Amino acid sequence: MHLKVSARWVELRDLWVKQEGKCAYTKLPLMLGVNTAVDHIRPRSKGGVDDILNLCWTSDFFNNLKSDYTLEELAEQFRQNPQGLYLAWYDAKEKS
Repeated sequence: MHLKVSARWVELRDLWVKQEGKCAYTKLPLMLGVNTAVDHIRPRSKGGVDDILNLCWTSDFFNNLKSDYTLEELAEQFRQNPQGLYLAWYDAKEKS
């Protein structure tokens, strides 16, 4: 996501504070500029928008793992193919 308007940074800072600097999904601590990403909760490929209500801070690792899935779709992928969890983890780790 490209944030070209400085007002978006204010929104994202406020979101960071609301999330207490933790990943929205794993609740693990994040460090800006080290392991962070802004995720579309509903991916843009599935009709999600850039509205702040559809954004969350997450780890770059989890963001890569989630890719363009919704959380429900990602969970279903792992239910259908538990061995795929390792492959997805490895692929996401390589992209991080």
